[in-house]
Amino acid sequence: MYYDRQIKYFDYKKGDIRLKGAGYLKIEIRDENCNLSMQISGLQSTENGIGQVYGLWEDREEILGNILLQGGRGSKELYFTRSGVPLAIRIPMRDDSQLYCQVS
Repeated sequence: MYYDRQIKYFDYKKGDIRLKGAGYLKIEIRDENCNLSMQISGLQSTENGIGQVYGLWEDREEILGNILLQGGRGSKELYFTRSGVPLAIRIPMRDDSQLYCQVS
C-alpha cells in the first residue's frame, strides 16, 4: 500500500508578484487515489461569491469546479487518480489577482 501526505500553500498574487499567503492545499495519496483538500483563508472579509477553480497541466488548463467564498474563507475537495493530479491549482479573483498553488 502506497501512502503520501503533503501540505502546499496558496499564494495571493497580482500578476507575478506574491502579496501574501491565502490558505493551503492538503494532498493525500493512497495507492492510485488522490484527494486534494483546499482551505482558503486570509482574504479580505469582503471577498464573497463563487470562484472557478482551474487545474493546470503541462498541455492544458481545465475548470475543476467552483468554490464558495464567504467572509474571505472557503473550502473544496477534489479527487483524482494519482497520475491525473494537476501541476498547479489557480483561482482567479475579480480584481485581476489570483490564488495560486504549485501542486508538484
